[in-house]
Amino acid sequence: MSGISLENLFVSWVFLGVLKESADVFGQNRALISTMPLLVLLVGGIVADRVESKRFLILITLIAACTPLVLIGAIANLATWHVTTFAVTMAILNAFVDPSRQAVINKVSRTDIQRSIAIVYIVPSLLSMIAMSVMAPLESLGLSWVLMTVSVLFIVSAGSLLGIPSVWPVDSPRLNLTRGVLAAWKIRLIREVIGLNCVSALFNAGGYVVVVPLIATGVYGGDAALLALVGIFFLIGSTGSNFLLLIFMPIRRPGRLVVVLQLTRAVFLVLLLFHPPQWIFLLLVGCWGLNMGVTSTLMRSTVQEFAPEQHRAQILSVMLFGFMLASPISSLVLGEFVHRTNPLMGLVPGIVLSVALFGWGLKVSEFWNYTSASAEQSQSWLKRLTS
Repeated sequence: MSGISLENLFVSWVFLGVLKESADVFGQNRALISTMPLLVLLVGGIVADRVESKRFLILITLIAACTPLVLIGAIANLATWHVTTFAVTMAILNAFVDPSRQAVINKVSRTDIQRSIAIVYIVPSLLSMIAMSVMAPLESLGLSWVLMTVSVLFIVSAGSLLGIPSVWPVDSPRLNLTRGVLAAWKIRLIREVIGLNCVSALFNAGGYVVVVPLIATGVYGGDAALLALVGIFFLIGSTGSNFLLLIFMPIRRPGRLVVVLQLTRAVFLVLLLFHPPQWIFLLLVGCWGLNMGVTSTLMRSTVQEFAPEQHRAQILSVMLFGFMLASPISSLVLGEFVHRTNPLMGLVPGIVLSVALFGWGLKVSEFWNYTSASAEQSQSWLKRLTS
């Protein structure tokens, strides 16, 4: 995740700061980068349920480590298509392996799923902040240094996987692209959480990926250093949220917290609309990150603890598919919207959507009354300890 974070920051800066692309072109390229992984994501979920996870993870991670080195050869005559091709390749590799990476957590975890998801988020996020903090000095040395650093991070990642045990699938089901989709659809709670995750990503996660870089460069006149600082503040918020969650976990009613936070996110976006001073802008981005950190962790842990084991990787791939499908849609819409208006107005769709999701979650969703299995498991452990 450190390599992915630095790679995403590199791509945004090259588009906006080096190639000086317009908002609509930036949005179109971000949409393409987000769309291509959708072709392999569901297949990645099927593969994850059929192969030994450890060797599969190491193989794909090493392939990803080679990809930045190829782009170094084009640095002298860098064009938009070079950067787009590089970003698409990295996104496809990440999408192909992500279901396996997520599903393996259940099999190697030594605590409840809520805490496991929080810890798995915290450690890479802390390292991602360190990785992004070196973007500015590396960029001053040359873009090739950034790409070499990304490659090294993926090599280290592959090495770290040597420490996990071999993880074999429960069974070897026949190749069936619809198995995970049907399994996710039949369970109402999973269906609702996946839908909430997808719709929330449309103009909230999409807003962060597309609108925030445009605000940082177009409204605040920022450079690579400010883009890195924005990413660091967002990660401080999202990582800090998981530290807070660890204190109170397991959360008995995670759905209620997720639904209420949809409304608080709208408040942060409204405050950003008023073009606050740069330091307040960064603080609000940090609050946005805290908000999304809590909601993402709780929605993901709910699906992971509730999904049947034999279909878990495929159901997680469906959840990731929905989240990633929202990204190209929001990139196209928000990129064009900002091009016709201004960067700050790109926050308005997220405000409207957040309020609407709060109303739906409060009045309609079954997620509001869901009791976490992690909380029940924790109570069972406590009874055994005290008996």
